[in-house]
Amino acid sequence: MLSAAIDRTVTALPANVHLGDPVAKRLFPKKYLRLEVSNLFRIPLPQFWRLLYTITTADGTTALFVLDILNHKEYDRLFGYRRR
Repeated sequence: MLSAAIDRTVTALPANVHLGDPVAKRLFPKKYLRLEVSNLFRIPLPQFWRLLYTITTADGTTALFVLDILNHKEYDRLFGYRRR
């Protein structure tokens, strides 16, 4: 189920590069700031997994890079969310 959702999402991304929800720059994890990521998008997947990707443009060519596919716990840890 999860792998099929990832396949569908990755296949759909080139047709609609803004498929995911944009992440505010102030929330970017340091991991991505070190990579000089200028935009970050999140797509929710089944079973509380998340796909994170960025869009870059060079010489008029647009490229999409899937940065991470994370479960809920890893996503919360990466973005610094804590349990109450």
